[in-house]
Amino acid sequence: MLETIWYHITGLFWFCLYLLPESLVLYEVTRRLVRAEHRKEQILPFILYMMGNYACNRLIIFYANGWNVLSSLVWYPIMLYRVFHKKGWDLLLSMLKIMLFMVVFELSCALLINLVGPLGIPQDLFLLTTVDTLHNHTMELASGLLNLLGLLPMLTVLLIWDHLRQRKTLPAETRRRHWLYARCIIRVLLLVASAFTVFSLPQFVFGPNSFAITTKNPAYLVLVLAVAVMLAVAVSYMVQDIRYILQLQRLNTLEQQQAISNSLLQNLRYFRHNMVNMLYGLEGELIGGDRKSVTAYYQQMREKCMLVNNENIAALERVTNPSVSAVLLHSVDKARQLNLPMNLYVQEKVFFGRTLPDADLCQVLGVLQDNAIEAADKAEERFVSVEIRNVENGVEIIVKNTYAGEVTPDQLTRGGVSTKEGHEGQGLRSCYEILARRKGAFLNFWVTGQYVQAQLLLSR
Repeated sequence: MLETIWYHITGLFWFCLYLLPESLVLYEVTRRLVRAEHRKEQILPFILYMMGNYACNRLIIFYANGWNVLSSLVWYPIMLYRVFHKKGWDLLLSMLKIMLFMVVFELSCALLINLVGPLGIPQDLFLLTTVDTLHNHTMELASGLLNLLGLLPMLTVLLIWDHLRQRKTLPAETRRRHWLYARCIIRVLLLVASAFTVFSLPQFVFGPNSFAITTKNPAYLVLVLAVAVMLAVAVSYMVQDIRYILQLQRLNTLEQQQAISNSLLQNLRYFRHNMVNMLYGLEGELIGGDRKSVTAYYQQMREKCMLVNNENIAALERVTNPSVSAVLLHSVDKARQLNLPMNLYVQEKVFFGRTLPDADLCQVLGVLQDNAIEAADKAEERFVSVEIRNVENGVEIIVKNTYAGEVTPDQLTRGGVSTKEGHEGQGLRSCYEILARRKGAFLNFWVTGQYVQAQLLLSR
């Protein structure tokens, strides 16, 4: 009796192990179906629930073939509730999506089984319906590959759907650039397909053992020549597309830098015009002879002069990422409107890498700068600085600001403190959620004296 139970357990173990790759792909499919964010801490519980589903599925099919779908109808609601925290109507709607997915998935696997028959592969190789088949590693591997192949088209459809849904919110220039990338990929695929045709098509046209005679066959030589011309044309178009994309990126960078320079120079002209009027005002204060009034007026002028920092222009021009430049320029302009001194420092040849996509990097940097400006605006000594420099195997971004009141690092560690009504701490909390999904991105805080310092580290 114990040997029989152990025999079942070991078979189920190997069955679940061979379906592990399917579980990883299934997590991506499921979270997209239920509109959930990717979280590392969800993957292991999801796999464990799916392993329980697989084991129950096989146990049911041994005794009542066809009723094994009941296992999924029980395990999936539990998994949606425990892993993705779906409740009520949201849980019901998610379960309906999963049921539709299960039907399409089963049809996809059935279609694949029917397709392998003409290829000479026995269809029984994929059917694990007895305990003994669970100990046949060849059949388990074939079943795992079948399920994986049945999942991949569905994942591809979901990825394309997500991409099309997100494209509606992208700027026209970004959509155009994505289309250029897609066109390059299509041409590369056509290039590969054409090259493959050179080696495979003669086997269908001239027979399976035709390699020795096709090199002397005029029809084959004409075919090779035609394909070679197609390959040359495809390569030329692909090279042109790549050059155009590179030129477009350089043009966008130059336009962004030009816009930044024009904006800062315009602010400088505006300040110079106002400075003349301020000097007239200082002359009036000096004539009045009130020392305290003259000192206060001089302090105001000093603060105004601190707002004009030519180094900010040079720093923004050193930022090669247009999206980051736009975020920094927005913060500089916001600080200028608040009469808040803000200094930028950007090291030469800073490369942000691919740790964070541009959208996530701009969101995190924007939150850090907005919080710094908001805190410094209420301080007695108002000051904000942003430093971007290369470090060993990465990039370091430091946002430093003065503050009023009391702040501890614990308040900033998970969520922070915000005075925005209805959004208490949401900015920093969203930053931590973004960074938790990415490897090699870290956010640290220090409080030293009258300064709060945020450090964002991005590895390459």
